[in-house]
Amino acid sequence: MPGQVGRFLALTSSHINATDALFCGLGTHFLANEQKTDLLASLTRRHGLVRRMRTMPLLARCSLSMVAGAEQPDGQLEPHIDTINEWMAGDDLAAIHARVLGWQGDDVWLGRARDGLAHGSPLAATWIFRQLNQTRTRA
Repeated sequence: MPGQVGRFLALTSSHINATDALFCGLGTHFLANEQKTDLLASLTRRHGLVRRMRTMPLLARCSLSMVAGAEQPDGQLEPHIDTINEWMAGDDLAAIHARVLGWQGDDVWLGRARDGLAHGSPLAATWIFRQLNQTRTRA
């Protein structure tokens, strides 16, 4: 994930959308909800191919033809990446906590992130932070 996004999402329990998932590399294609029926119909028409081919390449081919018409929602992570990286910098959870809780801006999404950390379990935040730091170099 870019920058400190993984740490940010884990500590704040922030919600992301499909555009954010693409930005983070958690997805490769976007389909609007209303395109789901068309995708399923396309897969059903190609049912015989599914038996002879791996499912993922078939899904990719079916969905690629639909992507052009899909309007993605506005993402939140990319426009806020500088703030996210600033908040999550360093190896001191207390300092990160103080930076996030000390933020007094008026951005609704960042405010929810701040509140997520503020109202979350301190034990869970400590455990998550420790796990992220221990596994950072193992991947």
